[in-house]
Amino acid sequence: MKVVRSLVLLVSILFMGASAYSKPAFNALPKNVQTLMQNELKFAEKVKSFNESKVETQVSLFEFKKRCDPSEPDDDDEPDSNGCYRGEYNCVPNCTWRSSNGSCISYGSDFCGCNANCVENCTWRASNGDCISYDGDLCY
Repeated sequence: MKVVRSLVLLVSILFMGASAYSKPAFNALPKNVQTLMQNELKFAEKVKSFNESKVETQVSLFEFKKRCDPSEPDDDDEPDSNGCYRGEYNCVPNCTWRSSNGSCISYGSDFCGCNANCVENCTWRASNGDCISYDGDLCY
């Protein structure tokens, strides 16, 4: 069945290319062959469309993952719904990142980030005094 389908598709493509110059030649084929060829071409278009949408979905999923990466928190200086700023509170028990002392620092409601003790000129500190590192410009 697969071989027949492939042959029909191949003949369809070749014949449709030729039939651009000769519509009467296509019309001379039996109706069932015309229908089969048209269905194969429609199927090929659907596959092409599906593959294009699959690529778009993969790109948007990559963008989503990049946006939601806890190692790259947003630059938002606004407090969250609890009135807390980044790194100022301990978070839920299922925290994925913890500091060596076991406390969890949250970047947002969905992610936790780790804290680290660092040099005295730290710019951001948690409420317990630990220094939080968000990027290479801040302390670790």
